[in-house]
Amino acid sequence: MIDAPAGTGKTFTEKCLASRLRGEDKVVLIVASTGIAALQLPGGWTAHSMFKLPMDDNLTPSCVCNISSQTQRAELIRQSNLIIWDELPMTHRYCVEALDRTLKDLMAVDQPFGGKTILFSGDWRQTGPIVKNAAPTDTVDAAFISSPLWKGVMRFRLNKSQRDKEDPQYASFVRSIGEGSRPTVTMSDGSKLTPLNNHDNEDTANHFQLRYTTDFDELLRFVYPDLSQQSRIWNTRAILATTNHSIDRSNDTISDNRPGNYVSFFSSDSLISDEKNRRTAFASPEHLNQLNVQGIPPHELKLKTDTLALITRNLNFSEGLVNGQKCVVLAVSASSRVLQVQLLTEERPRPIVLIPRINFQGKVGRNGICFTRKQFPLRTAYSMTINKSQGQTLSKIGLDLRSSPFAHGQLYVALSRSQNRTSIMCLLPDTHIIDGIPYTDNIVYPPLIQAATFGDYHPGNSISGSVGGDKDTQSCDGDEESVDDADKDDTDSVDDSDNDDANADSLGSWTVLDEIGDGACMLRCVSRYIYGSPITHRVSETYVTPHCILHEP
Repeated sequence: MIDAPAGTGKTFTEKCLASRLRGEDKVVLIVASTGIAALQLPGGWTAHSMFKLPMDDNLTPSCVCNISSQTQRAELIRQSNLIIWDELPMTHRYCVEALDRTLKDLMAVDQPFGGKTILFSGDWRQTGPIVKNAAPTDTVDAAFISSPLWKGVMRFRLNKSQRDKEDPQYASFVRSIGEGSRPTVTMSDGSKLTPLNNHDNEDTANHFQLRYTTDFDELLRFVYPDLSQQSRIWNTRAILATTNHSIDRSNDTISDNRPGNYVSFFSSDSLISDEKNRRTAFASPEHLNQLNVQGIPPHELKLKTDTLALITRNLNFSEGLVNGQKCVVLAVSASSRVLQVQLLTEERPRPIVLIPRINFQGKVGRNGICFTRKQFPLRTAYSMTINKSQGQTLSKIGLDLRSSPFAHGQLYVALSRSQNRTSIMCLLPDTHIIDGIPYTDNIVYPPLIQAATFGDYHPGNSISGSVGGDKDTQSCDGDEESVDDADKDDTDSVDDSDNDDANADSLGSWTVLDEIGDGACMLRCVSRYIYGSPITHRVSETYVTPHCILHEP
């Protein structure tokens, strides 16, 4: 696995590996956990599409992929020389374990992943798997680091930020936010807040503080100075927030002040009968029209011509119609059966496509009564959730922190969308401005950060909280607890009594053997779970070099 903080060249490295191997007539399958991430990779697919992974509602500890051994897809997987899986940390461990069981069956080999070489990549500082109504322990348990397969993963790291080269102090600040190493202040209610500055840095000449405001109108002028401009020029601008309620409020305000008239598109809602015919109060279509379920468009979708919108479902991957893709609505009419939109991609000319209404299924109530809503898979995108922005680089960001971050990695993801400190402004409540310094919650789950910093996490260890805030769901209870060093796997040390530095420079399961110049060193991987004999690799400080030397036992 390549652990790569935002902007360190992970996608570039994956493209180089794929191009090199494909140039040697080898088969490389590239997948990603999201459609947006997959579009950035040559020949990329979503992991769910390529491997027919179970949907979230069907994930179980023993689930498998829906691939028959006699199909062309199965044969393609058998012939593959390398599988690259990008953005792994946001994927539920059951999906990875399902692929493991399926590959063992397809390859008829009782080894992890059927003996296939797999390159995982991602950033454990970013948001983890989405688990409904989850406590911190539930999120960690759902992450791949809690899988028995994690023990056999060889880890590499990209350190040098390519995206933030113009502002290295900001890059260092964002990294410390992601790893939860910033100082905090304890409020009267016991919550811990993180300052949005780097004044703890010993180099006072490089001190800075993020721009902030308590006025939404000021934030709006910072991100969108002229609301009469065409929306397509705003592709790389966004107001980011933690909750759907916050982004709906911002999107409504911006759309109301945009030129043009609204056109309303109404959905067709119906109840899905179950074996008990539990219709009761839910039988009324009017009642279904009032339901708002996360991930499903509202009954009344209000749009204007030239609205900046976000596609909310994977419709056609080959055409770029994937969940999270931005587009501009070219024309609206109440009688339209389809909507004409222009995708905001790097391709020129930008493609114009038609978006139809599709069926969404949702659940209401604890008893799980299901209904279907037929509606256009679009939502206004002047503001978006932090989770939805993951994987994008934005030129102007308004960070709405009136509702504080409540899940691991949210603040890190938001700040790492920007290339420098000058292109971001934070919107905060008055209570989070103390002596002219802006503060906010920074939720970090220690076990996930141990994975990011090459520590070892074992599922037997529990956590009671996270760094930087008091939250009940998808967050912490305020008490920071790290995994005890005594509970980590033993790491073989180098028998070199004359080289104390070599013995001291241990990075989790890696041990420095010898520096070889140019910032590179020889590392020994101790991972007997799969590999048996030690494997020696040449790894540079920034990138993994092409040299990979396997020593005879």
